[in-house]
Amino acid sequence: MPKPMPRANDLAFAVMACDSFFTSAQTSTFAWWIGYLMPDDATIFYNSDFRPGLHTRDNFLPEWIPIKLINGTMTLD
Repeated sequence: MPKPMPRANDLAFAVMACDSFFTSAQTSTFAWWIGYLMPDDATIFYNSDFRPGLHTRDNFLPEWIPIKLINGTMTLD
């Protein structure tokens, strides 16, 4: 098993090596920053199944794509 990297290395690796990103944890600021720092042409998806009062779509950039799990199938929201 590879040795875990520091969180800053994880963030830098994701930003530089990925051309798309999906965050399933809407409250993760770490995931938000990965999406925010990725290249402008990267496709960013996020879980839009918000708990009441927790977050809204206003917390995500307009070009990010909301996805919802419906009956076991990921669907564009």
